[in-house]
Amino acid sequence: MSPTTTSNVVVYTVVIDVDNSNLSLMPGMTAFVTIVVNSATDTWKAQNSAFLLRNFDGIVEVTDDKIKPTNHLAIKRGNEIVLVPYTKGISTATETQIISDEVKEGDKIVIGYVGQVATKRSGNNQRGGGMMGGPGGGPR
Repeated sequence: MSPTTTSNVVVYTVVIDVDNSNLSLMPGMTAFVTIVVNSATDTWKAQNSAFLLRNFDGIVEVTDDKIKPTNHLAIKRGNEIVLVPYTKGISTATETQIISDEVKEGDKIVIGYVGQVATKRSGNNQRGGGMMGGPGGGPR
């Protein structure tokens, strides 16, 4: 069965086995289906916006060139920012699994720096996406 395109929407015809003992499904009905290809339990996860940080400038000093936001999370623990190694696990459209032995309950992922003053050279405030962290200036 080939896909069809109508108004820039690609439609695939699929055959799915489902319990219809209550006869609520009729032939030809359209459906939105989520196909689970992997799952995990007892794991850490964060909104995908938590992984958009490009560098640690203004958040924490990094002395090793191998430490980057792609392999370390800036975590706020109390008043301290620590860098924690991680790898990404299973992802959905909105969340990603964090695989790390160093993530602890109560950790807050720093996603940017709020409160920096714009300068004529930079022309904009540096700011991260909307994830964990409280209001006010400083690391968020």
